Parts: sequence; structure tokens; C-alpha cells
Amino acid sequence: MAFTPDASFTYQGHEAAELTLRPAVDRPALSKYFAITEGLKGRLIVQFLERVGLITTVDPGCGLGATTRNTRKTNKTFAPVDLKAWYQECWKVLRGQAEEWYLNAGNDKKNLGDTVYGDYCIDMLEYAIYEDLLRMAWFADRNMTEAKLTASYAAASGDTLTAAQLVPYFKTFNGAWRNVELGIAAQLTKLVPIAANNPTGDQVLDPNDVPAIFQAMFSAADPRLYSQPTANKLFMVSHSIFDAWTIYRESKNLDLAYVAQADGVSLPTFRGVPIMVVPEWDEFLGGYFKKAGKIDRPHRALLTVKGNLQLRFDATPVDDSGSAGLEVWSSQDTELWNARQTYAADMQIADDALVVAAY
Repeated sequence: MAFTPDASFTYQGHEAAELTLRPAVDRPALSKYFAITEGLKGRLIVQFLERVGLITTVDPGCGLGATTRNTRKTNKTFAPVDLKAWYQECWKVLRGQAEEWYLNAGNDKKNLGDTVYGDYCIDMLEYAIYEDLLRMAWFADRNMTEAKLTASYAAASGDTLTAAQLVPYFKTFNGAWRNVELGIAAQLTKLVPIAANNPTGDQVLDPNDVPAIFQAMFSAADPRLYSQPTANKLFMVSHSIFDAWTIYRESKNLDLAYVAQADGVSLPTFRGVPIMVVPEWDEFLGGYFKKAGKIDRPHRALLTVKGNLQLRFDATPVDDSGSAGLEVWSSQDTELWNARQTYAADMQIADDALVVAAY
């Protein structure tokens, strides 16, 4: 893998590159979607005690009236997966591909550190590591197969990857959507079907169908989810659903109504619950999960509570949409410049019953 500059691009100095690269790859903070915890160095079992009821009766007196109930426990096991992002670059490959003045000279020419080009690489690598983590947090699958992935993926770098080549970038831990599927299979998470996702149709979502989807999700909610304070509940939706919902609201002259504040950001609501758009779903689904021109369930939504989607690390690998700890060095033997980050991670849904999915 190599970041080879476009031969048709003329560098205009560090400032021009800053303005070109960074806005194009910036991402929202992981904490916008997930509860983040550090310190996951080994297998961790987190136990949840279920509620206990029916212990109060009329007092018969004389030491009578004691009630014994079983206390049911459920648990989630975080099993950290060791991950590595490692990039290498050879100075020789850059000859004629990058501005020579951006590189070192003499015995230092193999070292891209402390060069303008090296700064660009580090910026791009930090964002690439973050984007990989964001993609895995949503769509990774410990049992991913090439049958689920796009047959031929055209990356932004210009590389084309087959489904078989994509598999290692998804076959890590189970991301949020895989955990949702497992929760549905175990009859813990409720599912609301979306007819527009049918791969035999045009997969166009009618804006008039969106209120019915949200209503069905509310109706399917477990009583524990439904009884949660409105301020704790949250809709997360694909951009396709968000856009259709916006069109519906505009058609009903509701564009300025049903707005709530979440972390200082105004969000539309349904029955008082904020609706947060997750455009990364549309991007990742359209890029990596497209078969014969059809996307795998492009219209998706989750109704859950804040903090229910949990990401755990041994040490947090990213910070503010960038890498938090990239090690960089040049090898005297191979003459390769290296940038690497290693960490361990896993993702779990704390309580599957506090989720309603629609797709």
C-alpha cells in the first residue's frame, strides 16, 4: 500500500495541502455514537442483574411472609481483538511522484520524518486509522465472508479490491450491526421490516412511509425501553431515512417543529425522541455491501438508549477523529519509512432488549 500523489496535481505548499486534505477526511467523534471505555487488556465478562418483583404481601406477622426469588443474571463478554495498522513507504517510489524539495537528501533521504510529505502521510494515516475503526465499530463481523461484500470495490486511493481482499478489513470483532442481528436471532432485539429494502425493487424510500416506520419501532419497543426517560432515548437513522423524514416534515410544514437539543445540536424528533443521522452507514453500505447494483438493506434505523452501544479498548487508539498514538520510524536495513499503531478492541450492545432495529 502506498500513498502515491496524483501526477496531475501540482503542490502549492503546505497551506494548500492542509486546505485540500483535512476537510475531505474529517469524521465525527466516536463518542457521538458509542460509549468509550479504556483498559480492556483481556477477556472481560460484564454481568447485569435483572429486575426482581413480587416480593411484597400483606404482613402475617410472627416471622412469616418472607419471599425468595431467583435473581437472574445476564452478561456480555468483551473479548478484545488485537488490531494493527502498519504503513510503509520507500523513498525510491516517490522519485518523480512527489516534490523533491519535500523530501530529505543524502543519507537521510530514506527518512520521511520531518518532511512536508511525511507530515501529509501522518495526517492521512491518522484519519485512515480512525475511519477503519469507525467502519469496524458499525459493520465488522468475526465471521465475515466475501459473499457478503462488494465484488469489486474502488477505493478513494485508486486501488481496486476484490471481495476476498476486503474480508480481512471486516473480519475482526462483531460491530454494532452484527450484534443487532445476533440480538434479533436470539429474540432479544425487536425488528421492524422496511419494505423499500427489498433487493428486487428500486430500494427508493417513500417519505410518507417514514412516520409508520417510527411508529412501528415505538410499538415494538420492550416496556423497559419504552419506559426510559425521553431524554435518554435516541433514534439513529441512515441518511436515506433522515432525508425522507425531512421531506415529509417539509411537506407538512413541520420543518421548524419537533426539534430537540442534543449536546448543543438541534435535532428533529419523533414523539420527543431526538433523531440522529449516521451518514457513515450509507457510505459504508453503498461502498462495501453492494451486490448486482443493490445495497444490503440501505434504509436502517435504531431506537435505543444513550450509552447502550459500547466500544472498549486496551488503550484508546483515536482522539478527535485522528490517531492518538502513531509510532513512526525509519529502518536502516530496509530503507523503509514506517508508521504503525496497534491496539485491542471489542464492541458489545449492553442490553439487547433496549434496542429496536428497522431495516
